[in-house]
Amino acid sequence: MKLELKKIKLGPGSEETTQFTAELYVNGKLAAYCDNAGKGGPTDIRAYGKGDQKLVDEAEKYCATLPPLDLGGGTSIPMNLEHWVDDQVYKAEKEKEIKRVLLKLNKKCEKGIIALSKSLLENFKAGKSVNVSYREWNVKVPISSLSDAQKRAYVIQITNLLNGDEFIYNENLPKL
Repeated sequence: MKLELKKIKLGPGSEETTQFTAELYVNGKLAAYCDNAGKGGPTDIRAYGKGDQKLVDEAEKYCATLPPLDLGGGTSIPMNLEHWVDDQVYKAEKEKEIKRVLLKLNKKCEKGIIALSKSLLENFKAGKSVNVSYREWNVKVPISSLSDAQKRAYVIQITNLLNGDEFIYNENLPKL
């Protein structure tokens, strides 16, 4: 069985749970509307039409065969359709946060040099950590206005200051 959650829209009003709306597709067919008000209550999954309830029921049975949902710390709960939907929303929320942070870092690379740990970045991208720390060296002019020789000099200077698995994140600088 193929389950997909599409058109996920995260809301700004989350208090205890994530506020969202989404559409559930079962085997490529739009089957249900899903939402959570973000106030700690359960996620609602409502079939679009009469025939769609059968698809939702089949999806529920399918989810019961999936591995338990790992809550961390050695705790897990049996999978069901509501948990599957919530997990997909959680993944979408994390992906959105990852994109936001990486966009911020890329913007900083226009005016400065960013160095960070390769393992910390990989853990962040994989959702294993909630943030990624970095070091930043500001340049007085935009990086794009520097000559190749100036860029190379900055890279050499900063490479000598890096620790452990740190690397220069900037794509607008030469690699040594």
